[in-house]
Amino acid sequence: MNVEIRLFAMYRDATGKKRLALSVSDGATVREVLRTLEGTYPELADRFLTAAGETKPAVTVLVNGQLVGNERGTATVLEDGDALSIMPPVTGGECA
Repeated sequence: MNVEIRLFAMYRDATGKKRLALSVSDGATVREVLRTLEGTYPELADRFLTAAGETKPAVTVLVNGQLVGNERGTATVLEDGDALSIMPPVTGGECA
């Protein structure tokens, strides 16, 4: 099956791409996709997942626009055609 990966900010810079098409096995999880990306792009190594296989606190992951929450987290099973968006923390700016 195929999933679309949407990358933002430093993750986009690391891959040089806004979007990636990724072919994964049926029943693949968010965790498996994140590990694949970490292994494929050296600049992304150890950026997404903790040693326990959950997303690092500063990483935001959405599947089809819905936050991957605590209920299933990275064990969320993906379906053919799903879009996985990965965003780093947003920082900076100035308070008025």
